[in-house]
Amino acid sequence: MSGFHKDDKLIPVITLVLFLNAGEWDGPRSLLDMMEITNPAIKRWVVDYPLYLIDPRNISDENLIKFNSSLREAIGCIKYSNDKEKLTAFIQDNPRMNMEIEAARVIEAITNMEIESEEVDSMGNVNMCKALQDIMQDSRNEGIALGRSEGVDIGLIQGKMQVLSTLIQSGKVTVKEAAAIMDMTPEEFITKSKSIS
Repeated sequence: MSGFHKDDKLIPVITLVLFLNAGEWDGPRSLLDMMEITNPAIKRWVVDYPLYLIDPRNISDENLIKFNSSLREAIGCIKYSNDKEKLTAFIQDNPRMNMEIEAARVIEAITNMEIESEEVDSMGNVNMCKALQDIMQDSRNEGIALGRSEGVDIGLIQGKMQVLSTLIQSGKVTVKEAAAIMDMTPEEFITKSKSIS
């Protein structure tokens, strides 16, 4: 009556969850994780349904390179989005960072990078290496402009330090990069920025 015959076979379906977040997955990983069964006699008869999770934070570098589409770059950027040095290295060392605008927008949303419309080429692709370099240069220019507006050398240094400290807190610049802009070691930069604030 159902139209399903004895010789008919089902096509297997695998459900994958793609977690597009740099944080750690803290949700259930199976159907049983969503239930509160205290009686082991009942629990052994309940059919479980596991969650197959693609979690960028926990993907190894060896598994990351197995992705063949721009999903590799999107997941890599998510994976390293909380470590700006690793993110910069991943983008700069990756020959495939000229990607479709849709993939670039995913990266932009998750890493808080702003991709300017002029960085999109005629084919609708974005060069993420150039986008990152432009963001870094804009940050440097903001620091210089604010420092110049202070007028004197002390004001210039303090203004630069304050802007760079703000950029570090927002994740747009690393301490190492800020120190290089100020011709200091990272340790000197940290010490001097504490004395200014």
